[in-house]
Amino acid sequence: MQLKNKFNFFLMPIILDCCKNTKKIGKSSFYTTLTILGNKCYSFHLSQIHTFAEKLKTSKDMDTSRHYFQEWPTDLLIDYALKIHHRGIRHNGQRLLKLISFLKDENEVMGEIESLFTASFNDLLNHLQKEEQVLFPYLYDLLEAHRNNQPMAPMHCGTIAHPVQMMMMEHEGEIARHQRICDLTNNYSAPADASEDYQLLLNALKEFSADLHEHIHIENDLIFPRCLAIEQKIVG
Repeated sequence: MQLKNKFNFFLMPIILDCCKNTKKIGKSSFYTTLTILGNKCYSFHLSQIHTFAEKLKTSKDMDTSRHYFQEWPTDLLIDYALKIHHRGIRHNGQRLLKLISFLKDENEVMGEIESLFTASFNDLLNHLQKEEQVLFPYLYDLLEAHRNNQPMAPMHCGTIAHPVQMMMMEHEGEIARHQRICDLTNNYSAPADASEDYQLLLNALKEFSADLHEHIHIENDLIFPRCLAIEQKIVG
């Protein structure tokens, strides 16, 4: 099997209706469920979101980009997340899944890698959809209102803190999955007798994980805190 093009991946997805009259929103054991009471979202305090942000800043790997994201305006960061990260996941994820399937008999860890990455890719698609269809459109409007010194109506579930909390919980789950893949592959290091295709796979998985950490960094550390601060100022 010959791969001509270097993989260039990134990262995380079913519309987030956080005020729907339903019992739970949740997925796998990696995810903490969000309980819904009647038509009112369970209240998450901003301190909880800050705790999640600090918990996810676990190492220097969270921000390894060559870009100075902290200097970017917030709407440009959202553009970057959508056009680089979201497109990269959808475009490249299927190719990586095919390569994993092709190499599933390479060694004894490939079965678990296939299971982890398949679950990650599927949940990330769902994660992206929630950001694109619900959260980010409101954030764009919020940022425009702030630029124009205008008030802003609250999000349909009362505050962006609810979907932000959910996005951050999902980020935590993906970090755990990809750390497990890293551990299974000895930090993406192929044995001396591994095939060339297996080394390509490990390189692609490593790049995917690095892009995921970049995505989580710009959302958890920049987009979300900035927008929460703006919401407190202009949303009545």
